[in-house]
Amino acid sequence: MSLTDKSLGFQTSFLTYFPLPRTNVGTTFSREVNGTRCDYFDALGIPYTAVDRRWIEIVTTLARRQAPTARIDLGAVSQTLRRYGMDSQSNYILPARKALEKLARLHISTTRVGKGGGLAAHQGLDFSLSRKHQILWARGRTDLVEPELFDQENYMELSQDFMGFVQNAAPHNQDHYMDIRSPLTLDMYHWLVTKLYGLHDEEILKWTKLYAQFGQNGTKLNESQMKSLRRGLKTSLLEILTKYYPRARVKATDEGIVLMKSPPLIEPDNKKAGFALI
Repeated sequence: MSLTDKSLGFQTSFLTYFPLPRTNVGTTFSREVNGTRCDYFDALGIPYTAVDRRWIEIVTTLARRQAPTARIDLGAVSQTLRRYGMDSQSNYILPARKALEKLARLHISTTRVGKGGGLAAHQGLDFSLSRKHQILWARGRTDLVEPELFDQENYMELSQDFMGFVQNAAPHNQDHYMDIRSPLTLDMYHWLVTKLYGLHDEEILKWTKLYAQFGQNGTKLNESQMKSLRRGLKTSLLEILTKYYPRARVKATDEGIVLMKSPPLIEPDNKKAGFALI
């Protein structure tokens, strides 16, 4: 299958390293991986569904295509939903609007603490995804909305910090991303694509690290939860290898998931990216 520019998609590295929750956790969420803590804040609620993840990917892909411009135009409701294979009926409009609003308000803070000799050093990064947005996605009489509040243009002006992550995002097949229904499989899909994209030597990711990276609620898991998550990770991995990335050289062992140097899902040469055979 020839992959065209239209199907080339991107997702940011911080969402690969610090995946979002997969259930409704409210307005805050924390996850710690390898000594670095990531805190998500969102007044409208932390994104957690597959729909939320798809819209973050769509915004990231649009931003990557038109970088360094930070403003992305989202277009009309029905047109944009059709473009990404989503029905334009009302039961799809509300989740899309909520996902975009949550994305626009999402704030991220990372902290790493180093201790020794009676001293503690803190290193962190704080940024929001968007600095300005306008979203008029609804059914009904949009002409009745006060014109000084909305001019019927849907857009999001992204922060420069977020645009920095966009520039370093590994490419994947956007059709895959729109096809996958499970939030865990979406997280695993891009995690695998990103890890193998720059892998030079065999690497084993132990289950304990994977529990921290993909576990629910950012807390330590009990034995039952670890077993359940391990089954879920294996199921997601099998789906990815079977349907989306059969050339990936990966195996699950008692110790963890072993990654071996593999052909990248998308050719890394910029001249070939978007036209690679996969």
